[in-house]
Amino acid sequence: MKTAALDKNAVGGKSTHPTELIQRIQKGLRFTELKTLQDTLDLPFEKLAAKLCISRSTLQRRKAAGRLSPDESDKVVRFSRLLRHATAVFGDAERARAWLKHPKGGLGGAVPLDYESTGTGAREVENLLGRIEYSVYTLCRLRGESFARRALTVHLPAKALASMAADGTREAPQ
Repeated sequence: MKTAALDKNAVGGKSTHPTELIQRIQKGLRFTELKTLQDTLDLPFEKLAAKLCISRSTLQRRKAAGRLSPDESDKVVRFSRLLRHATAVFGDAERARAWLKHPKGGLGGAVPLDYESTGTGAREVENLLGRIEYSVYTLCRLRGESFARRALTVHLPAKALASMAADGTREAPQ
């Protein structure tokens, strides 16, 4: 996997004032910022475009024009913000990418990146990351035992949750 570093000055970076970011979105981000997101997420360009709801022909037109539409720009910023939040929660970009690309019980079995194309879905993923970050999540399996119809609410340190989410032998945080 690629280990591209997240740049705070990149799309939606913390150093950008909200007013400036809104103006950039309304103007349309440069196509290169989509390419940067693609490199950072380590997704094939066609897959990322599909998750952003951009057709292949539109993608080619945007590439030729060098700029995205405001709606597409908003989605790129949303994906970038999600990746930055996941990286902060899990400690590194590789773990964050892995978490974002696999189904999560806390999202009803959906893949977090698949939810990011809508504002409502993005909020659900952010809420789940917040629950993990603040050490509150629902654990359906504990030490390999299944609790089919009941769940435990567990409070654990964020590092323990990140470790469990990255560990393939245990159920990821819900």
